[in-house]
Amino acid sequence: MMNFIRFLFFVGLFLTAQANSAILIDPSLGTNIGYNMKGNGVDSDFSGTGFGGRFGLDYLGVMFGLDYHRHSGELEQANGAKFDSTLTETAVFVGYDAPVLFRVWGAMLLKGELDVEGGSDFTEASGIKLGLGFTVLPLVSINIEHRSYEYEKLDGVTASEKYKNKGMFLSVSFPISF
Repeated sequence: MMNFIRFLFFVGLFLTAQANSAILIDPSLGTNIGYNMKGNGVDSDFSGTGFGGRFGLDYLGVMFGLDYHRHSGELEQANGAKFDSTLTETAVFVGYDAPVLFRVWGAMLLKGELDVEGGSDFTEASGIKLGLGFTVLPLVSINIEHRSYEYEKLDGVTASEKYKNKGMFLSVSFPISF
């Protein structure tokens, strides 16, 4: 995976040397919607807020780079038990920023963890994110992302069945290319 990240870095350096490329910084803040996890008898819902963003390159509207988000909230199990939780995710993304009104992107998760206070920790996630953004004002975008992840480990032990996570993230971001 590190070789892939190095490859992206060197491609990015090459593209920034071109006249039509720019560095992209896209910080975001939002809330999770309908985020559910199932597997091995676990049925839980996660709700809370998140922040993070994307950092990379924008070359003639094509964007790519790294995506990092951290979400804090509450994990509620089907039996009513509630736990404070932190969800972190690191991904690589590629997308397109149209000249007017919209942006689309997809991301592949490199690392994902769900830390549950007083409960189990879920690690070694894999999955994808698909996003759509609407530019309402210059430098302001309203975004919706669909996330689909699978956690392979529970408290450091490989689970007999993967824990499947699906949900949406509604956010406001402030994309800057320079």
